[in-house]
This record gives sequence, structure tokens and C-alpha cells, in this order.
Amino acid sequence: LMWVGDMADCIVKYLDDKRSINEVFNIGSDDIKSLRYVVSKLTNTSLFEEGFEKPCYFEKAKKLLGWELVTNADECISLFLKEKNRELCK
Repeated sequence: LMWVGDMADCIVKYLDDKRSINEVFNIGSDDIKSLRYVVSKLTNTSLFEEGFEKPCYFEKAKKLLGWELVTNADECISLFLKEKNRELCK
């Protein structure tokens, strides 16, 4: 799970850094959450069971671009809910 603001920050760093030309970066979160976990958080229920998930390694982006993920999975969910509530209150 990755917040769009974190991804946008990485894209800007990628575009601004000439060392990134012809480079491929794996970006994402090492804070792995299943879809079941996200649904349980969004619906405020306890349906989730964590299973095997493959982590995302973004060391190359960290080393070359100086980019690090800022927002963890639970914060992503919280930010998403705040945005949705804000939209509903318009």
C-alpha cells in the first residue's frame, strides 16, 4: 500500500535526476498489507488474516534518488478515509 503523494515525490526526484536516465526503479512499501486487511480497516471489521506477501524493495530509489517512503499502510488508509469524508461533506 502506497500513498500517491509518496509516489509523486519519487517521480519528481526521478525526473529531476540525470542519473535516473535508462534506470528502472522498484518503488513501493515494505509495509505489506493484504487486500483483506485494507477492507477490514475501511469497513472497521475484523475479517483479515495476514498471509504471505512479497515485499517491495526500493533500495535503488533510496540510494540513487534519495527517496524514501513516508506514509505507512495504516496512514494511507486514514488519509484515504479523510479525503473521502471531505468529498462527501461538499
